[in-house]
Amino acid sequence: MSRQIITITPSQIISPQEAHLLATRLVEAAGNHTVAFPVYERELRPYITENQSKGMDAAKMSGA
Repeated sequence: MSRQIITITPSQIISPQEAHLLATRLVEAAGNHTVAFPVYERELRPYITENQSKGMDAAKMSGA
């Protein structure tokens, strides 16, 4: 099995809970990231969208 190196930028840092969820999805997909990542994304998208919205609202309130 070949292994790929994934580079993560600061904007892509994830919490331990998100890392666990991603690891679980990778195990379920037998390491196939092309299967695991879309499932992970679908599960987290509502949470991410909500928090991005909160961040934008906070920035507007602060005048940024």
